[in-house]
Amino acid sequence: MPKLFRDDLSDDERRNAIKAMAKSFSDARDAAFATIGRFVSRFDPLHSLSVLAAYGLSIDVTKDGVRAAEAKRDKIHQDHVELLQAFVLQRGVGDWPLQPPRPQDVQEQWDALIELGHGFDLSRMRPLDSESESDALVMLQEKIRSNTRAVRNWGYYHQVKDIGHRLLAPLDERMRSVLGFAGTELIAVLDSLVRANEARITEHRRKFFGALGKPSVPEIVTAYAEAMPAADCSGLLDYFIRNDFSPQQARAMLLAHSEHALEACFTHEAGEVSARAGVAVDQVKAIFQALGMLPGELNDRTPELFLLDNPVWTSPWITLSDDTIFACIPQTGFSFLFEIVERFVAPSEQLKMAWHDRRAAFLEADVAGTLSRALPGAAVYRNLSWQVSGTERHGETDVLVVLDSVAIIVEAKSGSVSAHSKRGAPDRLKSEIRELLESPALQSQRLHAAMEEHRSGGRQLVLSKHVDLWMVRYVMRMSVTLEDFSTIQSDIGKLQALGLISKDVAPAPTLCLADLHTVVEILDAPVMFLHYLHRRVQLEGKFSHDSDELDLLGAYQINGLLFGRKETDGTRITFYRMSEKIDRYMMSLSEGIRTAKPGRRLDGPWAGILERVLQVRSHRWPEIAIMLLDADDRAQKTLARDIRELIKKHRYQKTTPYQNILVYLPDGVGLSAITAVVLRKETVAHRQEIARAAAEKSFEDPRPVRCLVLVYDADAPTFPYNHLMLADRLPASAGDEVGNAGPQLPDGTCDSRTEPSEHAS
Repeated sequence: MPKLFRDDLSDDERRNAIKAMAKSFSDARDAAFATIGRFVSRFDPLHSLSVLAAYGLSIDVTKDGVRAAEAKRDKIHQDHVELLQAFVLQRGVGDWPLQPPRPQDVQEQWDALIELGHGFDLSRMRPLDSESESDALVMLQEKIRSNTRAVRNWGYYHQVKDIGHRLLAPLDERMRSVLGFAGTELIAVLDSLVRANEARITEHRRKFFGALGKPSVPEIVTAYAEAMPAADCSGLLDYFIRNDFSPQQARAMLLAHSEHALEACFTHEAGEVSARAGVAVDQVKAIFQALGMLPGELNDRTPELFLLDNPVWTSPWITLSDDTIFACIPQTGFSFLFEIVERFVAPSEQLKMAWHDRRAAFLEADVAGTLSRALPGAAVYRNLSWQVSGTERHGETDVLVVLDSVAIIVEAKSGSVSAHSKRGAPDRLKSEIRELLESPALQSQRLHAAMEEHRSGGRQLVLSKHVDLWMVRYVMRMSVTLEDFSTIQSDIGKLQALGLISKDVAPAPTLCLADLHTVVEILDAPVMFLHYLHRRVQLEGKFSHDSDELDLLGAYQINGLLFGRKETDGTRITFYRMSEKIDRYMMSLSEGIRTAKPGRRLDGPWAGILERVLQVRSHRWPEIAIMLLDADDRAQKTLARDIRELIKKHRYQKTTPYQNILVYLPDGVGLSAITAVVLRKETVAHRQEIARAAAEKSFEDPRPVRCLVLVYDADAPTFPYNHLMLADRLPASAGDEVGNAGPQLPDGTCDSRTEPSEHAS
């Protein structure tokens, strides 16, 4: 990555350079504002919005799925069209010019909108010290503001539509009585508008490009006129012939001419929408009115405020009449669905209370259902109350999942993220971080501590429902929010470093609900889901990455989120565009197209070991699977090769006891070791004793708390293994060093109060 400044600059020179850059971007921002203002005053606004939306917001979909979108700096996004629409709504219909813009005018506006966004973000640069807590908070505020300005997707289209429909359905009658329409009717109308826009633009392009395939200018014009019957084509052919246009020039001119038809693609009448959406006309009109703004309605608003507080976000279309709207960005209604519903319910205290109660009930039920699907066979408990006997320590947990020896404590937070927080207001930001991120982490931490105390033979943990805690050996924690919190929930460790979350709280991974759905969809093998959560737990708070959940998930597909020494040496890891394959898969799914699912690949022999563990499914199999997946790609290949060489060597050569043991210790924050032991026929009967010695050898390193022992018979090796054993480091007694505590190894029994038995192939 190129350096922003030369290494030989002094601190004062760097500060001055940053100030100069900020001033330059501030000037560019102001110039962009002026350019957009001039454009709106000179050219037909609906034509301009139509061209911008049709060219800037379209994606290519084929039978093979959604094509990869290039991350170009000069690309128009939804926020740019929202911004232009706010400018348009500052003028009444009587002040709208009728002149359509020329291609060069459209390009100038296009560039200005993009420059305005970049200029706004970069004009706010200040000479800051990332090590200073106050300066780091300023950086976080700016990140949130940038996210508020430009980022729109809190889930993929099919997820947002599904979550919205299921969330609002139980409130339909209450909303209809207060608002004149139901929540599910709102979802249906929004979806109808989005899909109609897509279909109309696709048909427009099909007709246009079909006509352009003709070889001569007269044939091109004739075919174009037939394809575009609503377009005024009189005089076009004479003009082209008189000016000696080539076929290529004629096609370019007709492209601009065809743009006159785009406005109709985004204009919708209530009767048409009613028929498409299956919603009564009166309800459609009520929705049109509730989410529309009249031209001139924003004439008293300062344009600079549109960047962080745009009324278009909750009123995404322009009202042309009682039953007609211009809606080139109806998807904005899905992007700001929570804010829109919050606005709708605000006048009715009863409806507002019902909405907030529904959010909480929906989130908890959906999280439980999602985890049940992700982990078939797991016991899922909701609304658990707990108390530590003989103490005043007690609490509640929203969801507890138990799969064999692994438990997951999940806290669900349905609170909303306020507009003030999204604009970076420090007091509200701190308050909502505590409520939505710190509080659930502390809640799950308390239950985790009580479970550990119970298992170690301390005070008994009493639960409101029967849960066999003796089986549980490994506990993970996570939190789930209903809304996305400007992606900052993916990096709890950074918030802790800023003092926004108490350092007494053990960080827990926090996902918004839509991201949890995506993780479960992509990691459809239960062990992969468990391992992903395990790695998120292991890494949370260990290093800062400034990434969202889907970039982390994309990185997991590549290396299992295994970074070796970089996890502990202070390295800052940036995950850039790691979610591209996931985006293509999920966006294709939104279009009803199933493509090849991205996934983490395992080395052949290692995959065989894992497959065998999943077939046998002895007690603690989830832990064993997690330990196997903790080996990165290189370690998998190296271990498989070294095991084969060790078997070969031990079969034909005499070796000392410790020459038949191979020990693998992870470089990062992993807590597991893997050892391989090769035995001759005469020593196989003593495998428990030898495996114990192998585990003790791995525990000479103070880091691992458990060891997986793969046992092979040199004379009759069976792959993927002959026997498999799991050992735990014994808790250190008084006076013992942790590194000297020996292992607990199974003696062949399956009693849940001992460590689990060996697994034979």
